[in-house]
Amino acid sequence: DSLTFESYPDTQRARQERRIATMSSSSGSSAARESFGSICESASASFAARNSKRKRQMNFDLTSALEVATLTKKDAEKILKGEVEVTLQRKEPLSRLLDPAFQANLINRYPNIGKYLPSSVHTIYANYVEEIDRETLNEIVQLMLREPGLINVAFDGVTVNGKHKTIYCASIGGFTMFFKWTDLKSNDHVSAEEVKSSVEICNQIKALLDNREIASLPVDNASRYVANETAVSLVIAGGYGPIVLRDPAHCVDLPAKDMAGLSFVKEGVDWCSEIYKFLSKHRVGAIKNDMILMDVIGPSEAAKNCSETRMNDLHIVFDSTIAQRECLSVMQNSDTFQEYYRSRPASQKAKLDELFDSCTRIQWAKIEALKKLTAPFADAHMMCSQRDMPISTLLPLTQALYNEVHSQLGAEFDQIFGAGSSKEVRDLLAPRFNFNGEHVPGSRKSPILDPAHLTAFYVDPFNWELRNEIKVMRTVKTVIGETVEKIFGYSAENSYFHRMKAVKEFEELYSHTGGYRDLYDEPLPAAVSEEVLIENTKKLTIKRVREWAEKHDLMAGRFRFFETYARGSFLYQKVIKIFLSIRLAGSMDVERIAKPLKHQILTKERNMLGDQKATVLLRASENLKFLFEAKQALRASIHDSKVAGGVVVVD
Repeated sequence: DSLTFESYPDTQRARQERRIATMSSSSGSSAARESFGSICESASASFAARNSKRKRQMNFDLTSALEVATLTKKDAEKILKGEVEVTLQRKEPLSRLLDPAFQANLINRYPNIGKYLPSSVHTIYANYVEEIDRETLNEIVQLMLREPGLINVAFDGVTVNGKHKTIYCASIGGFTMFFKWTDLKSNDHVSAEEVKSSVEICNQIKALLDNREIASLPVDNASRYVANETAVSLVIAGGYGPIVLRDPAHCVDLPAKDMAGLSFVKEGVDWCSEIYKFLSKHRVGAIKNDMILMDVIGPSEAAKNCSETRMNDLHIVFDSTIAQRECLSVMQNSDTFQEYYRSRPASQKAKLDELFDSCTRIQWAKIEALKKLTAPFADAHMMCSQRDMPISTLLPLTQALYNEVHSQLGAEFDQIFGAGSSKEVRDLLAPRFNFNGEHVPGSRKSPILDPAHLTAFYVDPFNWELRNEIKVMRTVKTVIGETVEKIFGYSAENSYFHRMKAVKEFEELYSHTGGYRDLYDEPLPAAVSEEVLIENTKKLTIKRVREWAEKHDLMAGRFRFFETYARGSFLYQKVIKIFLSIRLAGSMDVERIAKPLKHQILTKERNMLGDQKATVLLRASENLKFLFEAKQALRASIHDSKVAGGVVVVD
């Protein structure tokens, strides 16, 4: 009898077979280019009876020999296309395919392929790269158009080799794509030319995505003027008025960056920097590695230095320094380090003595306290980086972040850093936490929340679960009234009738009456007193907010509710759909593109690469990567469903 996964769902063999089912490609091309249908077929086939290892090897050898003997031009192009895709995914230069060693290895595997090998980078680009770019872009577009939401267009500026470029990414739901970048050859980040270019690109994206409307333009603070002007231009052109929102991840990171200016935090960062410099020395690093190899100490992550442009910078620095505590404690007494110490001149010995003398219990307690203080920002940032997290989570997430940061402040914190330290942190962070969505009077700091974030929470069909756990500082009537007025004020349907129709339907949604009466399995929770609500608000945690979002399947679940029960709803089509389409990830996709653009595409070694070809290379690379991840996730879900005896349906 054949052995199936159902027979051993929790064994090592099952885990091994899952990896095989997840990683195997069902075609001769790279895994990223498989169709979703072929993935289903190959994943299903993996549950059939399995041959012995020897028999499988014989079948592989016979198949390989047949392919080599009958290699046609079409087969060769398929093989070479797969190699080009791998090169693009790795973001390596196309000249890799012209390397004699690479071609010799390819000929060794496929003896008849030599006459089909490309002779120049131009040939590779013309014959393979442009086709891969078209195919992957079309596949990404088709995946995005299967989602019911509207478009988000994120953009931000980045300086590469002294030139200012603006990166544009588009997304619908959990699917995203890098579209292009522009080089305006200007140092002016908010020029009229940049606004004009932004409007043109937004219209190009709309045309590519079946002329869907743009729900939002998530940007960081520096690009907000351009986004505002772009939104106005798009409204004038006859579309919706896209909502301009600051990127939540950047906003959540601002309070942590504020704390970097506090004297006791700066002292902690400076001390961590000394630890980093010490462990970064070649000889010291080698001693640490030897201690790990000999099991004298356990493995740990490397120490990190401070970087102003890195998000979660403070937490990363403190967390990585804490991980070096065992190493520093053991190293100073090791024979290899003592030998290194004796070889140092007197001035360096004095510095080493000072460093180790500073590693006191009190100092480690300070770094541990700072790590705990900054940990909630790292947890919040993880949520803000998730592609399919709905924007409706930002309001409760901000409250939970406030709670967890302030839970670290108090008498114990003051005992470690001195009297008044807790108050200093509270006063510093207060302008950032604006639970009414408005700027704090008298402050020039940008707060985390915008009024649109309150609306997004109120129109979430599952907000009723948190109504007794968070006190919203503006009433639902005020928030929805202003939102409806703003949206219908921008559209051609600017009439009293339509506004009242939207408000009335929202009242039914919010109170679970009218057409929404029988759509929920559970009744609305009974309202609690003001005192209880305030106490519950103080207890809200980031973990609870994530659980609430994931319980209802993130963005997909919220769209599913309305697409199933209220697809033709006037309120849904004209108001709610806009806010359900906005992602918590904001402009994080742009941040993900900026790094490979600077360090792998537009490098000094590739300074002859033009913008047009570089855009195609980067877009094809990112699309291949995204398709690969999406299909690997599909493989895993099919496998899990079969193990559980479920049914998988692929549209």
